[in-house]
Amino acid sequence: MRHNRYRNSVKLTTVSAFIAVTLVVLFIALCRVADRNRIHALGDEQRQVEKEIGALRQELTQLDLRIESLLTRDKVQPRLAGARTMLRPISKDRLIELSP
Repeated sequence: MRHNRYRNSVKLTTVSAFIAVTLVVLFIALCRVADRNRIHALGDEQRQVEKEIGALRQELTQLDLRIESLLTRDKVQPRLAGARTMLRPISKDRLIELSP
């Protein structure tokens, strides 16, 4: 029997091993890309949440300042008198101070 010199010298096991290794490398690369995209998306979401927290803190500070301005003695006393409460101002000599 004569040997066919045009026959492929690469074995089927070599080709299948090469395909398997290529598929594994592609799968690892795709997983890495997907993981990096997920991390970037989480970072964007975290930045957005931090921005919202900053805006809410600023709003709370403004509300605290508004509450303080509305609860001054000059504004509260006429409202209490108008509501006919029996509250009267306390003089400083009647206050009892406790040490911490």
